[in-house]
Amino acid sequence: MNVVALDFETFYDSNYTLKKMTTEAYVRDARFACLSVALRLSDGSTIARGGHDAPRLLWRAVDWSKTAVLCHHAHFDAFILSHHFGLRPALILDTLSMARLAFPAMKSHSLDALAKHFGLGVKSVPYDAFRGKHWRDLSSEAQGAILGGNAQDVRLTWELFRRLSPFVPAEELAVIDMTVRMFSEPRLIGDATTFRRLEAEEKHRKAAALAELGVKAIDLQSVARFQSLLEAQGVEMEWKQGKNGPIPACAKSDQFMQDLLDSDDPRVAALASARLDVRSVIQETHAGRFAASAGRGPMPVYLKYCGANTLRFSGGDKTNFQNMTRGSELRRGIRAPAGHLLAVVDKSQIELRYAMALAGQTDVLDALRAGRDIYCEFATEFYGRPITKADKTERMFGKVTRLAGQYGMGAAKFQKVAKCDDQTAVSAIQTYRRLTNRVVAYWKYLDGLLPRLASGEKSQPDGPFTLDGGRIILPNGAAMVYDIEWSSEWSSWVRLTRDGRKRIWGGVVLQNLCGALSRLELTQTCLRVKKEAGLQPALLVHDEGVWVIRDDANAQATFDFLIAEMKRPPAWMPDIPLDAEGILSVVYEK
Repeated sequence: MNVVALDFETFYDSNYTLKKMTTEAYVRDARFACLSVALRLSDGSTIARGGHDAPRLLWRAVDWSKTAVLCHHAHFDAFILSHHFGLRPALILDTLSMARLAFPAMKSHSLDALAKHFGLGVKSVPYDAFRGKHWRDLSSEAQGAILGGNAQDVRLTWELFRRLSPFVPAEELAVIDMTVRMFSEPRLIGDATTFRRLEAEEKHRKAAALAELGVKAIDLQSVARFQSLLEAQGVEMEWKQGKNGPIPACAKSDQFMQDLLDSDDPRVAALASARLDVRSVIQETHAGRFAASAGRGPMPVYLKYCGANTLRFSGGDKTNFQNMTRGSELRRGIRAPAGHLLAVVDKSQIELRYAMALAGQTDVLDALRAGRDIYCEFATEFYGRPITKADKTERMFGKVTRLAGQYGMGAAKFQKVAKCDDQTAVSAIQTYRRLTNRVVAYWKYLDGLLPRLASGEKSQPDGPFTLDGGRIILPNGAAMVYDIEWSSEWSSWVRLTRDGRKRIWGGVVLQNLCGALSRLELTQTCLRVKKEAGLQPALLVHDEGVWVIRDDANAQATFDFLIAEMKRPPAWMPDIPLDAEGILSVVYEK
């Protein structure tokens, strides 16, 4: 297949810019204009054209139905190709996504940063020269500089592709293509009226809460004013060490804030809750951005390939589809296009199943294989009496303990997660470790893996993974990079990530493995479904897939096929008992 590197340069100004807008809003805006486009063709030649010649180049130079397009940040360029020019390449390649897999700890994966990393040169597009200007407004000198920089970018992208390709298996290139198409070729329809109503209700709820407390939003957003409100209630602000000295310990994750939320003084607890509420705009901005997007057309789903250290997806473009509460009206505002249904299928307890399979916890695997309720069974052992699904509180405690315990959570942290007293927390964790002893042993085994990773050891296959030069190689050849060292300061192994140094031990490695294997299995399932049934996922949320299917006589058979595929164990772990459940609906629910 021909591979053509492509890059657009587009009009922007101080207000109409990607720094202030989502990619979707920018590309679909009435102000959008393509200034120039550059192609690096398969024979090595480079062509750049501006103005009216740019579209002509796209339509005449390449047969896109037989061509792979290569971009850096393909969500942007492929969306332009699709939305403005009606072009859908045979394959979409993206060096930005490839770099996230190859070099996860890099602070920036921009084209410029990667080019400098590999010593390939620098970007030379003169962005300041065309801010607020269309092609016709530019001098011939400025136009030449833009075309030259545009051409340089596709050459850099091509060279990056060559350098990154050894780190990215062919299967993962297909996953990148699938990920980008969820954005560049959207299928989901948004109910703008529902989203606007949710946005208004959220604003009204916050305003009512502030009015009841007799404070303004700025009183809670400002640390100094929040401190004054606390002092008026006789509470002294606690401080923690920041990068440049002591800072107030009033972040959501700080113990001081957690203590305020649990305060016996109802006003103190209400002030703390209101501060976190005011500072959190997830629901409000979600609804507002979804409404705006829905008003412009089908809703592009922006997922960052390998956005997490476990190679899982993360949200992007200021519209995190990974962070919608199940059963929420926000979800139900997402719909199938006319004449279609949404097939929503979720893999059940997937990380738990991988944790048990990796550790060889056969009794739990047998229970799962037999369809028994392992949360009720754990709760029965813990409470010393039969627990069924009717005992919702006790069963939920069993579920929380199983899921928190498998990665080594201690009693102190579990007490906060489960909101129980300290003795109950200690007893729950002890019970988990007694009943799930093979998992405990596997943590210790993975502890021993860390110095081997640090030394760059290359090993023989160990279950579904191998070690190779500080990397854990997954079954399809993709790798989790472990840049680790021993920290005398922390008396612990630490891993370098894009967010800094993080403590790591066997329980964390197990969590990484389960997350990575779960993601791998999900995307392999999606690729298989695409090959066998021609169905491209419209949305992926953790271990859930959403497909748009025709609402016809074959709909149920297609849904049953999807359920069966999501239950199919992977070839690299054929004995793991998998399960899945789902729903066929006009709206996104479950």
